[in-house]
Amino acid sequence: MQKREQGFTILESVIALTILSIVVLAATNTYVFAAFRGKDAQNKTTALAYAAEQLERYKEQFSRDYLFDADGLLYHKGTNGQWTRYTVAAIPASAPRNNMVFLSALTVTSRKIDENSPTVGSSGVGASLQDNQLFQLTVDVSWPASAAPAERQSVRLTTFVKTR
Repeated sequence: MQKREQGFTILESVIALTILSIVVLAATNTYVFAAFRGKDAQNKTTALAYAAEQLERYKEQFSRDYLFDADGLLYHKGTNGQWTRYTVAAIPASAPRNNMVFLSALTVTSRKIDENSPTVGSSGVGASLQDNQLFQLTVDVSWPASAAPAERQSVRLTTFVKTR
């Protein structure tokens, strides 16, 4: 009687390696997907912090010395006390944060003018500007998507500011 040697056959080895490679491939795919999602979440968090910074800066600025007239035109009170027409300037691109450059835009909208409020001047432009206005400030921030840099992702934050 011959003694049979112990061990795996070639067929058993091929099946085991196939199952092992499927499991490793699935785990690697999950890791790559999680890494992209983690980077996206990190970029979104950084963009939200940048947008909040911008809103705070502009909220302080627009709570004083800026008013809309009845036609929706924005005016700014200069250091000389004169009211002049104002156009919202473009926000420059951010310094690199988290290895990303964020682009942002500010939109200022008049939400309510209290017609019963006193005017801010007795003559000129000031005579047509009502005090106690409500502004809506919106900051949009965008950045390149990590999966496809040609595409952009964005966040939007909005707040309201009461003048004076």
